[in-house]
Amino acid sequence: MLAPTSEEELSGILREASAERSGVVVSCNATKLNFGAAPSRLDVRIELDRLTPQLAHSAGDLVVRAGASLGFDDLRAELANAGQRLSIDEVVPGSSVGGVVATALAGPLRYRYGAVRDLILGARFVRADGQSAKAGGSVVKNVAGYDVSKLLCGSHGTLAVLTECIFRLHPIPRRSVTVSAELPAAVAAAGAQAVAASDLDVAAIEYNLEGGTSILSVLVEGSSEGAERRAAGVAELLSFDSSPRRAARLDPEPPSWWGSLPGDTVLKTTFAPGEAATALELIKSVTDDAFVVRGSLGVGTLSIGVPESTSSGELVELLGGLRRSFRALGGTVQLLCGTPEQNSTVDMFGPVPGLDLMARIKAQFDPLGVLGPGRFVGGW
Repeated sequence: MLAPTSEEELSGILREASAERSGVVVSCNATKLNFGAAPSRLDVRIELDRLTPQLAHSAGDLVVRAGASLGFDDLRAELANAGQRLSIDEVVPGSSVGGVVATALAGPLRYRYGAVRDLILGARFVRADGQSAKAGGSVVKNVAGYDVSKLLCGSHGTLAVLTECIFRLHPIPRRSVTVSAELPAAVAAAGAQAVAASDLDVAAIEYNLEGGTSILSVLVEGSSEGAERRAAGVAELLSFDSSPRRAARLDPEPPSWWGSLPGDTVLKTTFAPGEAATALELIKSVTDDAFVVRGSLGVGTLSIGVPESTSSGELVELLGGLRRSFRALGGTVQLLCGTPEQNSTVDMFGPVPGLDLMARIKAQFDPLGVLGPGRFVGGW
């Protein structure tokens, strides 16, 4: 394993790896190595945690320039000192800034503020041939090279090695209230649609099914008076009768499961938000109470926590059935993360539209297939 201390040293390592056509896998805090398929070859492992964690915060412009090796918690703490935040949830504890971008994990706040690719303004990176490059800039209205930064989001380090990211920020809301209600799955889906269609302007709409208990939670943010008023409106929408089980409750903090993955082996489903009830029904038809189902009904995504006892063969069968069902909804199912055995034996991504275009992009960024070979869709 190599641990460069500067971008120049990183460039040298990649130049040599490219010349030798080595297979390179890059990580920082190694919190998401179980994301993406197992590499088809691994000659060089690069760890970025020794790179100096740069940070330049332009509070007046609501923009931050952060080194990819900077801990996401450290970034959040620094921005909070100025009353600001990067509106992305840390889904995996201990993540680095680069790791969040490389896997494109956004969490519940995506409903209100968009995905990682919507908040990144620019990036600095090192190409597979060792050349440093940058895209975008630190001005919100600047669109030069903007699409390149977005391409790097969710690429699992197979296009380039991130060294710096530039993000747009938001002020920390004065008040946050979470409205939660225990509801049957179909009723929770209807409640999520009702909240989304209302004028209550909520920040997130999340769902959790665990041990047979089905809960819909809605985050409301804003001024002290405005957040309380809108939270009361959400509670009214979710309180279908006066029984304790159905009555919505208001809490100052989200529930403990909020914004976290439902296990170590996780399937991620996507669908149109209006199909939430059907998606939940499909998932329930092939799972039982041993599976935890969690995610953002407001944006049309649910994650399924697969029990540890599930074999790779059973996982393949489960994926196949879900993919056929969700394809009819115009949705997708992928293995988001799993064990080394699962990642090497299971088709993690399934059918992916636009694969030819994606392959051409890969060929332009990394024609020799040096970065993360086999890690991404299409066997790159």
